Amino acid sequence: MSASTLQPTRLSVITAKLLATMLVSALFITALLAAALLFIGFSMSEPAHSAQAGDPVQVQSTRIDRIVPNPYEPTTGTAAIEIVTAASGRLEIAIYALDGRLVARLLDEERPAGLHTVTWDGSGADGAPAPSGAYLCRMTLGKVVRTANMVVTR
Repeated sequence: MSASTLQPTRLSVITAKLLATMLVSALFITALLAAALLFIGFSMSEPAHSAQAGDPVQVQSTRIDRIVPNPYEPTTGTAAIEIVTAASGRLEIAIYALDGRLVARLLDEERPAGLHTVTWDGSGADGAPAPSGAYLCRMTLGKVVRTANMVVTR
């Protein structure tokens, strides 16, 4: 057998090993994210439906409606986090690292029921830029806790 005949076979084996490693890594990250979401109270009981700002809101559920853009590149501006609340009360919105560490508290105040938008500039509570990676946006309104994942790319 010549060297040129063996080359595609070696390349195929290397490619297969690389793809298998990537698949295992993706499954591990997915499992880690799922565990973190369950740890901080993630619930999929409320489906997300986009509300429009200025629309009269007949809200039956409290939820994180959407995060735009996601993935988020801080050099392009801020990420808008849209929250829909079914009742008035103390609304808290915070960003957490997957290890449960508080990265930034974006809002902690009384708010009426309806559509609310807050922004995140990608920095932590200390003002330093948050590193690239996956984060959790956690919304708390009374006993209602919702989370959504977001990705920061730098």
